[in-house]
Amino acid sequence: MTNELESVVKLPPVMQIGFAVVDVDRAIEYYSATFGWGPFEVQDIDLEYVDGQGQPGRCRLKVAITNSGPVQIEIQQVLEGEHPIKTYIQERGEGINHLCFMVDDLTRIVSDLAGEGIKPLIHGSLPLWENTYLNFACMDTEKIGGTMIELVQLEDRGQQRG
Repeated sequence: MTNELESVVKLPPVMQIGFAVVDVDRAIEYYSATFGWGPFEVQDIDLEYVDGQGQPGRCRLKVAITNSGPVQIEIQQVLEGEHPIKTYIQERGEGINHLCFMVDDLTRIVSDLAGEGIKPLIHGSLPLWENTYLNFACMDTEKIGGTMIELVQLEDRGQQRG
């Protein structure tokens, strides 16, 4: 017998699994040797965001990314400032801290989740390449186990052609 529930918020398949670590380089060595993941693209990211109370924040992250089949693997280390990863590590230690979903309507899904009591911890926008930005929201899922849900949406901010 199955218990079919109607979901309030429909998300696409998981795009990314994120790991919170204290040392990205050590984690890359481990995951490469143990699981054969890699090669990793590593970069430092200066991230500006707005926290769940509407206050601006800033941090610097070291991020390593590779793919495992269709799923992206992201390993993150906080180098400076505050970020939910830092809190996660302090409270739980290193490990899987988020699942990421690429969505078509970030604003609507954040609003739908807020209606279910799942609020953003941080949200913002990160430039990827010319005129293209990655809008993101990291959602607080503490009441359902604490594995953060990250929602992302690509936005083209190019010149409007008339």
